[in-house]
Amino acid sequence: RLMLNGTLTIAPNSLKRAKNRIGQITRRNRGVSFDRVLGEVNSFTTGWVTYFRHTCSMSLLRNFEAWIRRKLRCYRLKQCKRAKTISKFLQRLGVPKNQTWTTAACGKGWWRMSHTHSAQHGMSNQWFQSLGFQSLSTRFNTLKHQQKPPDTMSTSGGVGGPKV
Repeated sequence: RLMLNGTLTIAPNSLKRAKNRIGQITRRNRGVSFDRVLGEVNSFTTGWVTYFRHTCSMSLLRNFEAWIRRKLRCYRLKQCKRAKTISKFLQRLGVPKNQTWTTAACGKGWWRMSHTHSAQHGMSNQWFQSLGFQSLSTRFNTLKHQQKPPDTMSTSGGVGGPKV
């Protein structure tokens, strides 16, 4: 945790370590089901957000959450492997056929493909929520209103008990 102008924020190195961990979980050559990857991401982010619940960094969490969703889109598109299956997958998610083929046959990398309009339209925030993705910002807000930071001045004597 980093103090900035009297407020707690998330240190850049902590965010970098979290992104590295999410990167390990969502490696595209892992060969693990999407549900399992989603469960591992949820498990990690739940603990991570709980640790940083006393910080003032909502915009940073929103950006991090958007980055995680893009990594998950990238992972899911890579599972489809070929243009035909990518197109069919996006069509099943409600994207018009001409848009799906524009994305599926674009020839760009998986990371760039995961940021296209049709990929974001098909694999929307609601789609992730329906699969069980836990929003970092929602979890942060519930923890923020649930519990106040510990007040170290109100303890009566600390570890050894009250002084006599």
